[in-house]
Amino acid sequence: MDLINEVAIYVGTVIIKHVPGTHWKVWPNGHPVIQLPIGKTLDMTRMTGDRLSHAGPTLETMFSMARSF
Repeated sequence: MDLINEVAIYVGTVIIKHVPGTHWKVWPNGHPVIQLPIGKTLDMTRMTGDRLSHAGPTLETMFSMARSF
Protein backbone atom coordinates (compact mmCIF):
# COMPACT_ATOMS: atom_id res chain seq x y z
CA MET A 1 0.00 0.00 0.00
CA ASP A 2 2.88 2.41 0.68
CA LEU A 3 4.12 2.03 -2.91
CA ILE A 4 0.65 2.83 -4.25
CA ASN A 5 0.45 5.98 -2.12
CA GLU A 6 3.94 7.15 -3.10
CA VAL A 7 3.28 6.64 -6.82
CA ALA A 8 -0.15 8.31 -6.53
CA ILE A 9 1.38 11.36 -4.87
CA TYR A 10 4.08 11.57 -7.54
CA VAL A 11 1.72 11.18 -10.49
CA GLY A 12 -0.77 13.57 -8.93
CA THR A 13 1.92 16.18 -8.41
CA VAL A 14 3.05 15.85 -12.04
CA ILE A 15 -0.54 16.36 -13.21
CA ILE A 16 -0.97 19.40 -10.95
CA LYS A 17 2.25 20.96 -12.27
CA HIS A 18 1.23 20.48 -15.91
CA VAL A 19 -2.56 20.94 -15.94
CA PRO A 20 -3.50 24.53 -15.08
CA GLY A 21 -6.18 24.95 -12.44
CA THR A 22 -5.79 21.55 -10.80
CA HIS A 23 -5.05 21.13 -7.11
CA TRP A 24 -5.15 18.60 -4.29
CA LYS A 25 -8.42 18.26 -2.41
CA VAL A 26 -9.13 16.16 0.67
CA TRP A 27 -12.48 14.41 0.95
CA PRO A 28 -14.23 14.54 4.37
CA ASN A 29 -12.91 11.03 5.12
CA GLY A 30 -9.32 12.28 4.68
CA HIS A 31 -8.73 10.72 1.26
CA PRO A 32 -6.69 12.96 -1.11
CA VAL A 33 -7.86 13.45 -4.70
CA ILE A 34 -7.03 15.84 -7.52
CA GLN A 35 -9.63 18.52 -8.23
CA LEU A 36 -9.83 19.47 -11.90
CA PRO A 37 -10.85 22.99 -12.98
CA ILE A 38 -14.29 21.74 -14.09
CA GLY A 39 -15.02 20.31 -10.64
CA LYS A 40 -14.38 16.67 -11.49
CA THR A 41 -12.04 14.78 -9.17
CA LEU A 42 -9.49 12.09 -9.94
CA ASP A 43 -8.77 9.52 -7.24
CA MET A 44 -5.09 9.01 -7.91
CA THR A 45 -4.72 6.36 -5.19
CA ARG A 46 -7.44 4.19 -6.74
CA MET A 47 -6.19 4.75 -10.28
CA THR A 48 -2.60 3.98 -9.31
CA GLY A 49 -3.62 0.87 -7.38
CA ASP A 50 -5.60 -0.33 -10.39
CA ARG A 51 -2.64 0.33 -12.67
CA LEU A 52 -0.16 -1.51 -10.45
CA SER A 53 -2.49 -4.51 -10.44
CA HIS A 54 -2.51 -4.31 -14.28
CA ALA A 55 -6.22 -3.53 -14.43
CA GLY A 56 -6.21 0.25 -14.65
CA PRO A 57 -5.24 3.03 -17.03
CA THR A 58 -1.66 3.68 -18.02
CA LEU A 59 0.15 6.73 -16.66
CA GLU A 60 -0.20 8.35 -20.07
CA THR A 61 -3.96 7.75 -19.98
CA MET A 62 -4.23 9.26 -16.47
CA PHE A 63 -2.43 12.39 -17.66
CA SER A 64 -4.58 12.58 -20.80
CA MET A 65 -7.75 12.24 -18.70
CA ALA A 66 -6.70 15.18 -16.54
CA ARG A 67 -5.86 17.33 -19.57
CA SER A 68 -9.05 16.53 -21.47
CA PHE A 69 -11.44 18.06 -18.93
